[in-house]
Amino acid sequence: MLAILSQSIGLGFSAAVMPGSFQTYLISESLLKGIKKALPIAFVPIISDLPIIAITMLILNQAPLWFLDLLKIIGGIFIIYLSYLAFKSSRKIDDLKTDSKPFNILKAITINFLNPNVWLYWSTIGASLLITNWQKQKIIAILFLIGFYSAMVITNIAFVVIFTKAGQRKNNLRPVLLSISTIVLFAFGVFNLYQGILKFL
Repeated sequence: MLAILSQSIGLGFSAAVMPGSFQTYLISESLLKGIKKALPIAFVPIISDLPIIAITMLILNQAPLWFLDLLKIIGGIFIIYLSYLAFKSSRKIDDLKTDSKPFNILKAITINFLNPNVWLYWSTIGASLLITNWQKQKIIAILFLIGFYSAMVITNIAFVVIFTKAGQRKNNLRPVLLSISTIVLFAFGVFNLYQGILKFL
């Protein structure tokens, strides 16, 4: 269980620090509106991901076992690709585009729900890991979700605090986090790719 929890925390942290439309919105709101108004956005993935997880689980739960192994291979390649994006992002400081519109939780949910990376993650590596753990023991699957979203929400909260305090100044912590994300993502990508290929040998 410790291994599953460690894996879910690592994946949750990596998902939170990966560049994207949701993260950009989170940072923008932190810079513009402050902690009180931006903090609720940190919890948005828990809400927006629920229908995505349900859809992918319902479809993939009926699939044969070999299909899940194939998804591990696809998911491994996808995660390695994300590690490449994280590496590119860690080499430069992004210019953030701020949004002067009032805070809207529905907008944050929509941004994350329409994020293709979320759908790709849960339709590949995320769903296969969740189903595999659910079939083994339901409590393990629950722990996976708790670890994943706890790490994601805590990291999002850290971003809110950091960029609220930083204001419009550039911050050196984000490239460091992205560098860590690169290593974590690449390691998980190679591991899942290896696991998937091993089943077909």
